[in-house]
Amino acid sequence: MPEVRSLCQRARHLDGMAVAIGLFCGAVYLRLSPPLFDLDGYMYRLDGLTPLEQLNQAHLLWIPCQTMLWQLSFLFNASSPRFFQVVGILVLSIVLALSYRLWKEVVGDRWLAAVFTLYVALSPQVWFLGTQNQPYPLLFLFVILYLMRWHTAAPGNPPLVASAVWLGLATLFHQAAVFLFAGAAVLIFITLSGTIHQRLRTTALWLLISGAVVGGIYFGFGRLEGLESLADYRQWLVGYVGDQHTLQGRLYENLARSVVGILKTVVQLESAEYALYDRWTNLQIRHLILACTSILVLGACIGLTLPRIRRSVQAWPWRNPLFLSSLAIGSSWAIFVVIWEPTHYYWVLGLFPFLTMLSLGVQNAGSATRRLMAAGFLLLTGWNLFANGKLDRSNAARFPDPQLAVIRRRITREDLLLFLKKGWEQDVDYDLLQQCLTREGYRVQIFLNDYVVRRPGDWQAYAAAQFKQTISRSGRIFISDTFFQKDLYADLAESSFLSPYVTESYISIDGKTLFMSVDQFFRKEGIKRSDLWIGSDHLWQLGRKRV
Repeated sequence: MPEVRSLCQRARHLDGMAVAIGLFCGAVYLRLSPPLFDLDGYMYRLDGLTPLEQLNQAHLLWIPCQTMLWQLSFLFNASSPRFFQVVGILVLSIVLALSYRLWKEVVGDRWLAAVFTLYVALSPQVWFLGTQNQPYPLLFLFVILYLMRWHTAAPGNPPLVASAVWLGLATLFHQAAVFLFAGAAVLIFITLSGTIHQRLRTTALWLLISGAVVGGIYFGFGRLEGLESLADYRQWLVGYVGDQHTLQGRLYENLARSVVGILKTVVQLESAEYALYDRWTNLQIRHLILACTSILVLGACIGLTLPRIRRSVQAWPWRNPLFLSSLAIGSSWAIFVVIWEPTHYYWVLGLFPFLTMLSLGVQNAGSATRRLMAAGFLLLTGWNLFANGKLDRSNAARFPDPQLAVIRRRITREDLLLFLKKGWEQDVDYDLLQQCLTREGYRVQIFLNDYVVRRPGDWQAYAAAQFKQTISRSGRIFISDTFFQKDLYADLAESSFLSPYVTESYISIDGKTLFMSVDQFFRKEGIKRSDLWIGSDHLWQLGRKRV
């Protein structure tokens, strides 16, 4: 296993500075990171208890990894959500140590490499994904190992085996990493020595073998899931594209939204986004961002016509295999993000190839340029640390364990708990609570999904029947106060220009009309305030019996 030996050799040669940076970043994460509040991260942990039932095709090996973490946690008697966060932080610390080592070798300046590494560690999305039990730290690890192998590749002899191994593992932990194979194939074809026919044959063979291995693993897991026909596999592999949301259309708007997504990746702008919507309408924001994007594109085109800028671009290390490998995977990943969720956190993967290209670009820069660049990144790092902490204090309130404990004490399995819609408001993640409680046998429903979308023509009669059935079994019905907050009905689908994705099943719902119907219906049914609170949300109760 030459790749394993190469990895072990690199681990032995990690210098003290790399280890120190990894340990320092890990300590910062452990000290400052919030509890496990993210819905996906929290549910991944629970999915690990029943891996074959909860296998996630988009992150194929991640749920089995969660199962292994459960077994490990039992050995240490530490099965709390924090244990799973600590493992992710440990992996991310290794990623940061390796990143520092790569960038130091490339740029030849350990202090600038350290600045780059600290910036990545505290960038908004790395900070979030690295502490919330997500598969992304492993994805980062495979990408940085892939880049390191290209850094040591001999001219005309690309690392075929290493590329297949690291990108294959990346795909098994994140299905969208299959896009990286396309970029890598182009790169291999360009960097191979030999005739065009020989390079084309080798590249095609590399793709065929890599695809067969990864596809075979998917096939094996599919069989465990009981899949038999090609249609079953197709639905399993890509069916969620239609169930969750369709691919994003309108390419130019996607590019404009991508500018926002990239900005949110490099600097913490959550509070600025909220302030933007407080002052401007969705249409105004859309026009503003489209106009700014047009100016950026026009400015870039004009800049490329200037001889000095054109010479600067031509001077980039285009022939360097590491530069080309970074450009290839960065570009191929960008295609996925643009067509999937251009304002979401997926751009974060691009930080590693981008800083690798930047390190190569400043190899011959003067000390003044390097100091100026380091100062800029340090300013961004300082702001991100401050803004991340502020946002974490807000997000930490959504940690579900205290809220679940209250519900378990006060609600029985005969009762019905009714939330307005999926997602979260203020300090309560209703989707997460619903999924956790349903697994435990509690009756929790999402009103929009289980009533309005399911029975759009007669949801009132359907709801009345459900409530009557619950009361006949001596159950109680508790309703979130969000039902009676008119402003929450203004955009049920969350279709604002900067939303990561639109809840398409809610698009056809007229929020204004629904609010009036809901308010009239529940007041007719008879409600009274209970003394039960979930976070800052107090619940109403149908019927006469007080909690």
